[in-house]
Amino acid sequence: AGWLYTKGERNTSFKRRWFVLSEKMLCYYEDEAAPKRDGEVDLLASTCETVDTSTEGRFRFELTVNEKGGRGRTYVMETEGQ
Repeated sequence: AGWLYTKGERNTSFKRRWFVLSEKMLCYYEDEAAPKRDGEVDLLASTCETVDTSTEGRFRFELTVNEKGGRGRTYVMETEGQ
């Protein structure tokens, strides 16, 4: 578990979220104490690609979820440190 910054689909600014990794899913929450998760990423249906470093020096990558029907979602994420 740990902090990552994620870029939203509608609001394109990065938000800091608490992520918890399970066997097949990457779940994210507003913070460590949040009782309800904000969302999840199905890792078995995803591909990961390194993008680059951000202007803040954080490591940036993309997780693309390949959903049935052809429409997928891409999560742009950054680590908290290098």
